[in-house]
Amino acid sequence: MNPHLICFAKAPEAGRVKTRLAAGSTDAYALQVYVNLLEHSATLLQKWTGQVSLVWDGDEMRTSLPGNFARLQQYQGNLGERLLHGCNDASPHEDCIAIGTDCPFITTTILSTLCQQTTDVVFGRTNDGGYWGILIRQAAARSICFASDLPWSQETLLTETCQRLKNAGFSYALGPELIDIDTMDDLAEAQQYGYAAPLYQ
Repeated sequence: MNPHLICFAKAPEAGRVKTRLAAGSTDAYALQVYVNLLEHSATLLQKWTGQVSLVWDGDEMRTSLPGNFARLQQYQGNLGERLLHGCNDASPHEDCIAIGTDCPFITTTILSTLCQQTTDVVFGRTNDGGYWGILIRQAAARSICFASDLPWSQETLLTETCQRLKNAGFSYALGPELIDIDTMDDLAEAQQYGYAAPLYQ
C-alpha cells in the first residue's frame, strides 16, 4: 500500500505566496504562478492511490480545491515545526510522504520511485540544496528531519539533514532531482524543461 501523501499549502492570496518570485516580478504574477502550481498539486493528490491529506495555511474557504481528501489546519511556527506537526496530525504512525506545492514536475510515477527505496528516509532532491519531497518510514526520524534548528531554505539543508540522520542511526536514500520554483530564475529553468508557466505581462 502506498504511503500517506501529505501536501502542505497556503491559501492563494497575493502578497502571501511566492514572495521571492514576486520580488522579481509582481505580487499578481506570483499569485498566478502559485495558483497554477496549486492546481497541479490538487491533480496529483486526486491521482494518488494511498491516503491523502492537505495541511492548509490560511483561509481554506477561499480556494475550493477539488478532491475528496482530509484537510487540516497548519500549525503556526517555522517550517520544521509546521512539517512535524502536520505529519503527526495527519498520519501519526504510518509511512508518509510530505510535499509542498513548489514543484510542477512531481507525478505519481516519480512519487513511486521514492517508495521503491527501502531506507528509513528517502529525499526527493532539488537543485538548490533542499528537497521537494520526503518519505519517512520511521516515525522516530520525523523529529530529526523536521528539527526547528535545521538550515531551512538554505543550500545546506539536505546535507545537514542527512548527516543528522546518519548520526542517529537512520538510513536514507536520495531520489530524483527536480526543480522547485522559488524565484524568476527557477521559473525560467523550469520552462526550459517544459513547465507551461502563466504568461508574464
